Formats: sequence, C-alpha cells, structure tokens
Amino acid sequence: FFFQAEDGIRDTSVTGVQTCALPICTLPTTLLVVDIFLPIPSSVLGTLLGSRLGWVSGGLLCWVGLTLGTIAGYLTSRGFGVPIVKKLCNPQEVEMARVLVQRYGAIALVITRGIPVLGEVMIFVAGLYRLEWWRFILPVAAANLGLSLSYAVLGQLAQAHGWLSFALTLAAALPVVALLSVRKLLVVSSEIKEGPKLK
Repeated sequence: FFFQAEDGIRDTSVTGVQTCALPICTLPTTLLVVDIFLPIPSSVLGTLLGSRLGWVSGGLLCWVGLTLGTIAGYLTSRGFGVPIVKKLCNPQEVEMARVLVQRYGAIALVITRGIPVLGEVMIFVAGLYRLEWWRFILPVAAANLGLSLSYAVLGQLAQAHGWLSFALTLAAALPVVALLSVRKLLVVSSEIKEGPKLK
C-alpha cells in the first residue's frame, strides 16, 4: 500500500505539516480524483492521509483530489449529457439528486457532499442540468475543504492516540449510515413522477 513507503516523509508534529515523496503524494490524490467515477472510499483515504502526513498536508492533498474529481465529473456530464449519466448513475439516485437540486439549488451540493453515491450523483446532475459554474465550484470547493480537513484531523488524532483502526472503521461507516438515512427520510416519490426523466 502506498503509505508503507515512508522514506520521503518528514514529521513536523508541532504544526501538523509534513512533506512527502512525490509518489506518496500523487497516488492518493489520483485515487481521490477518480473517486467520482469509481467506488473508492474518500473518507478512508482522507483519514489515512491525515494519519501519515498530518492534518495540513493530508487535508490539502485530500481537498485537491476531491475538487479535481468533482470538476471532472461536472465537465463530463455537462459535455456528454444524458448517455454518460445513465451509464454512470442509478436512475433512482439521479431522480433524488434532481429533486434536491431543484428544491435547494447549490446548497444541496454542500449538504450531500460527504454522502457516498448520492454526493457523486449530485455532481453529475449539476453538470447535466448546466448549473452555472460559479454556483457549482464555490460551494463544492468549500464543502470539499471542510470534509478534507475533518478527515485529516481525525486521522492525525487517531494515529497519535493509537486508535487508527477504529477511526478508519468510523470513517467508512458514517457516510454509509448518512446515505441510508437520506434515502429513508427524503420523500421524493411523488415529485419524481412529475419531473423530466432521462431518456
């Protein structure tokens, strides 16, 4: 695993800033970029980054990866439209995301950003319905920053106190619980029938 190669890492525990060798930095960031297209647990990756690189460096790398990934997802769906969204997303999730975007606008991107599956689908729907660029990137970048720093702080604290395994389990479980809760609490069935369908 990429974190085993720690020769390029220098610890500056007072500030939480660490430097790392290029492969160690680029691989997790790349995984976070493709997380928009593949089922990669960004919360676990962000927590691991914080545990190895500190909350500043780890949080920054996580933020860069997440933000580049969301930009890639937005541009992909905006450029290729319905066919690519149908291929990448579950129709039910698309309709849930559409309702949220129509009801709450850009705020929906912030609310769902840390929720697996739905958070990614929201990005594709924003591009599909051509949400204005500035209304997309500003809230998404801010939400990604908050998530990234949270993951990294959790990782650094867990590493320092010897409960990293528990922290990784927590980072993996909480987003899934959030997704299940949203699916159960969000009443969209009647609204979905009234909205435009993907054809």
